[in-house]
Amino acid sequence: MVFKKLFGWLTGSAGLVVLGALLLWFGFASPRLDLIAQQLDTAQVEVRKLEVEQDKALAELDFKREQLRETVAATEQFIKLQQQLDKQDRQQRQMIEQLRKQDETINNYLNQPVPDAIGRLYERKETRNPSDYRANTAPKN
Repeated sequence: MVFKKLFGWLTGSAGLVVLGALLLWFGFASPRLDLIAQQLDTAQVEVRKLEVEQDKALAELDFKREQLRETVAATEQFIKLQQQLDKQDRQQRQMIEQLRKQDETINNYLNQPVPDAIGRLYERKETRNPSDYRANTAPKN
């Protein structure tokens, strides 16, 4: 019997101690929980802001990537055109050099005297004397 009373008393007082500890815990922990909840809300807002910024940054990155692709394509086209122009320039230089050589050859030939055999072949009175030629081609009134 004494044991029952002692156990009942200890149980009652232990219950009070536990109840008191719980009240103290929730008394101190409740403001902490509120603070933690506020911090969680603030962190969630920050996460949303960062996600929006990340989406903007990704969109800008995609835009710049597209610009870079266009720039690379334009650069490649420019290089191809430059190569074509260089090729055409070389061809034109070769053609001009060939024309210069041909002109030089023709000028050398024309600067030589007419061979006698050819001169006699086409010889006429008008071709021997320029004044006779002019007299025959002058307009008659």
